[in-house]
Amino acid sequence: MAELNYFKFYIGKKLFARRFRAVLRQLGGPVLDIGAGAAPFRKFLQPLRVVTVDVDPRLRPDIAASVIRAPFRAGVFASVICTEVLEHVAEPGPCLKEIHRTLKPGGLLYLTAPMMWPLHYEPHDFYRYTRYGLEYMLKKEGFHVLETVPVGGLFSFIFMRLGEKLFNLVHKIAFFIPKSLRRFWTVPLTLPLFHVLYLLSLVLDPLMKKDVFAWSVLAQK
Repeated sequence: MAELNYFKFYIGKKLFARRFRAVLRQLGGPVLDIGAGAAPFRKFLQPLRVVTVDVDPRLRPDIAASVIRAPFRAGVFASVICTEVLEHVAEPGPCLKEIHRTLKPGGLLYLTAPMMWPLHYEPHDFYRYTRYGLEYMLKKEGFHVLETVPVGGLFSFIFMRLGEKLFNLVHKIAFFIPKSLRRFWTVPLTLPLFHVLYLLSLVLDPLMKKDVFAWSVLAQK
C-alpha cells in the first residue's frame, strides 16, 4: 500500500521530499520520527540513528505508541520529525508539548501540515492549518520558529488530485491482472505524466502565493 501511495500521490511525495532535503543538513541525531507511518524520510537520514513511533503496529514502527505519550526520557533527541501528523491529532497541543519534552535544548523540530487536502483516514481527520495557526501553537509550547515555508500550491494540489483519480482508473481497468502485479501495469502508464505535471507545478505554484498545499516549519527548542 505504501508503495502504491507513493505513485498515486507522486507530486505531493516529490514536493515533500524536495523540501525535506533542503533542511536535512540542519538535523542531527538521534532523530525521532513521530507518527512515522511508513517512515519515508528514514532513507535520507542515514547514517543518523532514527527511532520511528506510530500508533499503528501494522506499519512496523520501532515503537508502537501514541504521539502524545512517547515512552522516552526528556531531552533524548537532537531532532524530531512530525510530517503530516498534526491534522490527525484531536488535541495537537499535548502532541507538541510531548515533542518539546523529548528534544534536547537547542534541538530541532521539522514539521509539515496540510492547508489543502480532502478528508482522509476518517474519522481521524480533524484540522487544516495556516502558517499563523502553526506558528501560534508552536510558540505556545515553547518553540522558537526558525522558518515557515510553503510546500506546493494550487496547481500541485489540482494536478495531484487529478493524478490520483487517473491512477485509480488505470489500476481498475486492469482487473484481469492479479492485484499483486497490477502496479507493473499502472505505474509505467501514469508516472511519465505525473513527472511532467510535477515539473509544471514547480513553475505555476509561485504565481498564486496564497494558495498553499502544505506548510513546512523548522522550529527550535
